[in-house]
Amino acid sequence: MNRLITNRTTIVIAHRLSTIENANKILVLDQGTVAEFGTHQDLLEQEGIYKSLYKNKFEDSGIKAKSSPTTTKYLQTYQQEETSSSMVVDAWYNKSLWLYVVFSLIYSFVASRRRRKFLSGKRNSWKPDTPIIIVGNITIGGTGKTPLVKYIASELKKIGYKPGIVSRGYGGSYSGTHEVTSKSTYKETGDEAQILSKLNMPFYLDRDRPRAVKNLVENNDCDVVIADDGLQHYQLGRDIEIVVIDGFRRLGNSLCFPAGPLRESSKRLESVDFVVNNGGPTDEGENLMTISPANFVHLNSSKSYSFDSWPMHNQVHAVAGLGNPGRFFDTLTRLGFDVIRHSFPDHHKFNHKDLYFLDNLPIIMTEKDASKCKHFDNNKIWYLTIEAELPNEFILN
Repeated sequence: MNRLITNRTTIVIAHRLSTIENANKILVLDQGTVAEFGTHQDLLEQEGIYKSLYKNKFEDSGIKAKSSPTTTKYLQTYQQEETSSSMVVDAWYNKSLWLYVVFSLIYSFVASRRRRKFLSGKRNSWKPDTPIIIVGNITIGGTGKTPLVKYIASELKKIGYKPGIVSRGYGGSYSGTHEVTSKSTYKETGDEAQILSKLNMPFYLDRDRPRAVKNLVENNDCDVVIADDGLQHYQLGRDIEIVVIDGFRRLGNSLCFPAGPLRESSKRLESVDFVVNNGGPTDEGENLMTISPANFVHLNSSKSYSFDSWPMHNQVHAVAGLGNPGRFFDTLTRLGFDVIRHSFPDHHKFNHKDLYFLDNLPIIMTEKDASKCKHFDNNKIWYLTIEAELPNEFILN
């Protein structure tokens, strides 16, 4: 429809109100005369025919209008496990053993042997005098490391520390060491780094983690370094190791790649300082991290609304390029949205055709995915920001 109405004066006779919510002017006819006119928001504020029709839309369709939650605390749970991945990944988490278990054992042995060489001093690692905090995981795919890094960095800054961040910058086109600034594009840095760049802290990308840390501490006044996704990079020494696991998927079938999702043996969890469980339920010794929705942000205008003050129709296109998009879709459903789901592979490079839908419904994405769509001429795109929460004693410890 957008192609039909661009640069034209267009009259739309709407059979559903979501079709015209973004119109410049809406006319409401009653018995052959114009009873009301204005924008969608103007008409809702008039408390007239349009608002009554809008309210009845929800009642007639069986869709409940979204109401404000009574609390801002939000524990993430699952209604449906949905992935954008292959039958291989399904086998990992459904405990199917049809893959090459022998290769898995070999992979596990090699990974453990490599780590032992660094621990014994047979292979050298490097660490500055500045404390190093490693945030990583032992499974392939996303578990929630980026929200945790953001949380740790922000909380440390609140209590007087001067943190800096290093990361690989997965998917970025940079070479050597790249300092991330507000002007860095996702093509340079990759999508996850775009989220951390908003913290306005010293932030360096390099596939060589020790080199990234050297550049960080030599050029900035930092008293603690947080390494995003650096658990298996043993060339970089560390003071604290934190592993994030998905509370719902956990370790899948507990086998190493390629028969399972593990990068290292599950016994590796016994040697780290903290295990953070994203979403629960937790086992003994694990720290529960909850992910709370924060704000809906309009991509083009940057206009922001609290998650409980969504200004538009609650039927939306939900678009996610994640390892487990079901987590995102379930979040929107629990916020009261009628979700039309669109799953893409993790770190998918979106193009404008991916987001071309034959209606005017809003499109809601994750902040990570939206960072790849800034140059799109699409006024319907919004993204949901999130905040991680952990017990206060986690940082104090």
